[in-house]
Amino acid sequence: MNVLYGHMRVAETQIRKIKRRCAARIDLGVISQALKRLAKIKRRYAARIACTDLSIEVSNE
Repeated sequence: MNVLYGHMRVAETQIRKIKRRCAARIDLGVISQALKRLAKIKRRYAARIACTDLSIEVSNE
């Protein structure tokens, strides 16, 4: 059990190190990509939403 526990601890510390090392790069890259995707999705759906809003307004009158 102690050997297994030791391996677990080593793996955890390695993962933490990697996360720390990559954190800055990943955050900037992932956030910028996510923002770009959001912008694309918003543009795509903006037209649809506008159309549905118009149709709702027309049907309500």
